[in-house]
Amino acid sequence: MIKSENKDNNNIIKLNIINIPKDKKFFNGQCPILMYDSSINKWTRNTFNVYVINNGIKNPNLKNEYKSYFTLTFSFNYKPNVKYYFASSYPYTYTQLRLYLNTLNKNCYKKIVKFGEAGKSYNKIKIPYIVISDFNCDEDDLNNKKCIFITGRIHSGETVSSYVVQGLIDFLLNLKDPISIYLREKFIFKIIPMLNIDGVIYGNYRLNLQGKDMNRLWYNDIPFNPEKCDESSLYINNIIEIIKKTLNCRKIYLYCDFHGHSGKQNFFLYGCSLEEKKFMEIFAKKNNIFNLNDCVWKIIPKKNNTCRALLKNVFDIDYSYCLETSMYSYLMKDDIIGNKTVPFNIEKYKQIGKDFCLSLFEFINPQNEENNLEINTDNNINNNLNENNNNNY
Repeated sequence: MIKSENKDNNNIIKLNIINIPKDKKFFNGQCPILMYDSSINKWTRNTFNVYVINNGIKNPNLKNEYKSYFTLTFSFNYKPNVKYYFASSYPYTYTQLRLYLNTLNKNCYKKIVKFGEAGKSYNKIKIPYIVISDFNCDEDDLNNKKCIFITGRIHSGETVSSYVVQGLIDFLLNLKDPISIYLREKFIFKIIPMLNIDGVIYGNYRLNLQGKDMNRLWYNDIPFNPEKCDESSLYINNIIEIIKKTLNCRKIYLYCDFHGHSGKQNFFLYGCSLEEKKFMEIFAKKNNIFNLNDCVWKIIPKKNNTCRALLKNVFDIDYSYCLETSMYSYLMKDDIIGNKTVPFNIEKYKQIGKDFCLSLFEFINPQNEENNLEINTDNNINNNLNENNNNNY
C-alpha cells in the first residue's frame, strides 16, 4: 500500500511505480487501482488513466521475458488534508482474521464449530485452526465422516484468498441452508485460513520471515528430523502432523489450498490428475467467471514440492487442488465489445467460497437432492479443540 497526504489544492495527482516485476496488461485502461479515502472511510476504485509499460530498467533476476521492470502509472482526484492508501487488491490482515473468528465464537455455533491452533509461526504467533461439522451426532456417525481439508494464505500477499476462505466458512456456518446442513452432516471441515501469518503481519508479498516460499517446502521425506531442519520446515512438519492425525482416524476426501493469482484473470483450479477434472467442470457451471481453460489436472516438475502434490503423491488423497483467484479482475462476455474486464469486489470473492461448497455438494450428490434436516438444539458440546478429549477430529 502507498500512503499519500497532500495539503495542496491541485485536483489531480499522477503516481508512477517503477519496480513492477510483471506485465499486468489487463490493468491498461480497464482495471482501476484500489484507493482508500479516509474522508469516506472505504475502499473505492476512483483511480483512472491506469497503464503498465515496460520502462527498460534491467534486472537479470526477473523472470519476465524482457528481464526488465514495468511502470504502473495511475491518477486520482484528491481533496486536501485527506489520507489516501492504494493497493492492487483488497487488504486482509491478521487482525481482520482474528476479529472475524471472534464473531464465530457464539452460542449459536457451538454445536458446529471448534477452535484450536495449528502450532506457532517462526515469530511465535498462534496459527488459527477451526473445525466445522455437525458434532451433535452419534460417535459412530462422527467417526465415519470423511474430511475436507482447507488451507489459505500460504503466500501472504495473496489477500484475496482470505476473502474466498471467509465466504466458504460463512456458507458452512449457515444454520438454515439445507446444503450447508447436509455438508456438515456429511463431512468434517478442517480449515487453516492463514498459513503464513508472519508474512502477513510483516508485509511480505510471498515469503515467510526466513525468506522462503512455504509452498515449495513440502518434500517427500516429511516428517523431518527436528534436529536437522530449520524453523520453516518444522512449521510445515506441524501441519503434516495434523494431516497424519486426521488420516489415522478418517479419510481426507478432498484438499484445497486457496491462493491469489497475479498474472491471470477470473478463477480456476490446479489439480493433480485427470480424475479431478469433474469437480472443475461442476464449478465452471456453478459460477460463470470460473475459467476452465486455465485449469490444470497434472503436476509439473517444478510443483512437486507444493502441498497439493505432496498430499496426492504421499498421502494418496483422492482430490487435491489449488484454487487460484485473480487478485484484480475477471472477464465477462459482452455482446457489443466481446470480453469485458470487470474488477473483482469483496462479495464476488466470498461468492467463490460459497460456490466451492455448492460445487462440492453437487459433486458428491449428482442427483442434487437437498436434505432438509432439522438442527438438533443440544448445546452441550465443547467447542475448544485443545480441551476436548477427542483431539483427532
